[in-house]
Amino acid sequence: MLLGPVSLAALLHAACFVSVAGLSPEFIACQVKKPAGQSPLLGCPQGTIFVSNNMTDSFAHFNSIQDAIVPVSGSATILIGEGEYHETINVTRSAPLTLLATSVDKPKYPLDTLPSPMSNLVQIFDTNFVEPGMDDATSAVLIVAPSFNGSLIGAGPTGAPLQPLVGNSDFRAYNIDWSNRAVRAVGFEPFNQILMYMLQANFAISQALVTDISYANASFYGCSFASFQDTWYTGRNGSTYVVDSVIFGQTDYLFGFGTAFV
Repeated sequence: MLLGPVSLAALLHAACFVSVAGLSPEFIACQVKKPAGQSPLLGCPQGTIFVSNNMTDSFAHFNSIQDAIVPVSGSATILIGEGEYHETINVTRSAPLTLLATSVDKPKYPLDTLPSPMSNLVQIFDTNFVEPGMDDATSAVLIVAPSFNGSLIGAGPTGAPLQPLVGNSDFRAYNIDWSNRAVRAVGFEPFNQILMYMLQANFAISQALVTDISYANASFYGCSFASFQDTWYTGRNGSTYVVDSVIFGQTDYLFGFGTAFV
């Protein structure tokens, strides 16, 4: 989708959004935030991995989401503890993978409230952007593709060469706020101030993707995706399904060669 020069604030006020049931009935017992001292994995599927960026959390198996993804084999479920995670998530595995965010038992986007890039308890972000000579894929915060070559976007109406590859069969993410925070700001403001710049500014640094889903199937529930330019990319042989979620952007914020149900 191509849009002219319009502020992100204008896009927000013009956005169409729907009432959200909040958590998935399948995982609500797992996702709901537990009282202090109680295992966050109560109610979770057997074998669920818990990630927390709190280095002193004795329940955590890992402190990084990417570190938790790399060693697992077969179908896997990962519960992510409350907080901000500054990292790029790269999923090359073909077996199903589900990312669950710790959450609260209430709707995320009620009809009388505009969606927010920070509505959930878990935010995953990075700050990469495209410089001359770089492929757009190198800026993505979430990459679900079978290989580096499979993630490449290329340029023009045909993009990167078609690859004989098959990636993840069923990637799912629930109640996570994803963002590329490569915004032009003054000084070293906290992210809530940078969000204000995002809502007021009419420019971006350059292409700064949030997702690159290629040669894979991915679905998202109760999530948000925020950037300025090229927020959402569904690549070759990619299928994406977005439910009860919102995508923020200003320029070319939905694009790709695959199939996206938004």
